[in-house]
Amino acid sequence: MGKDNNIATNLLAIVGFPVTLAVVVGVIGFYHAWVVSLLWAWFIPVTFPNLPIVSIWQAWGIIMIVGSLRYVIPSDKKTSVAGWVTYLIAPLLTLLVGLLVRTQI
Repeated sequence: MGKDNNIATNLLAIVGFPVTLAVVVGVIGFYHAWVVSLLWAWFIPVTFPNLPIVSIWQAWGIIMIVGSLRYVIPSDKKTSVAGWVTYLIAPLLTLLVGLLVRTQI
């Protein structure tokens, strides 16, 4: 009985952590997109009347575009393999999240 409980605990840790992380990142991303969509609606149409108001999903896309343009390898990781792997993988993860968000538009 103890071994089965240990396997279940390990399986929950292996599956539960990524799922929890995805939910937390999703909620935070949605919150940021909501803020950007409100700020856009308040200020952009006044300054640029031909631009439409953006939805939360479109705001999330704008956040991802700006974030990917701003990404820089931290100076302490420029010579490490992990820094370069992160630099190469981050755009693919952004693209994956963008694909998921795009299906919601």
